[in-house]
Amino acid sequence: MDFAEDGRTVLIRLDMGEKIVSTLIGFLEDRGITSGHISGIGAVSEVNIARYLLGEKRFESLNLAGEFEVTSLTGLISKVDGKPHVHIHIVLGDSEFRALTGHLNEGVVGPTLELVIHKTDIFITRKEDSEVGLSLLDFGK
Repeated sequence: MDFAEDGRTVLIRLDMGEKIVSTLIGFLEDRGITSGHISGIGAVSEVNIARYLLGEKRFESLNLAGEFEVTSLTGLISKVDGKPHVHIHIVLGDSEFRALTGHLNEGVVGPTLELVIHKTDIFITRKEDSEVGLSLLDFGK
């Protein structure tokens, strides 16, 4: 992993074999970043994605292994239980040019993953919503 920072923008390069979410959470903790937006492109060799089943109030997950292009990665950084939390969605392209999408639980970087973080001073946390069964954004108003 390597990074460069300029004010409110951080550019990150994750390297082959690095875990995406756990590495990112560690980086956010080390840098004291608790709110912002993240986006990226690159490739993964292993990934666990999920989709939310509203009627059942649970996630269904899918493990994938192989060569997948990350055509889009986007999400929000917020604070949960006093620590940085990422909510990321990802679009993957497979070897037949089909797209697979979902909530990113974790993934292993293929050749590289290039990320951009736009930090904000807006206080963002999450609060459990029993109606939908998810922790939704809470702006502390």
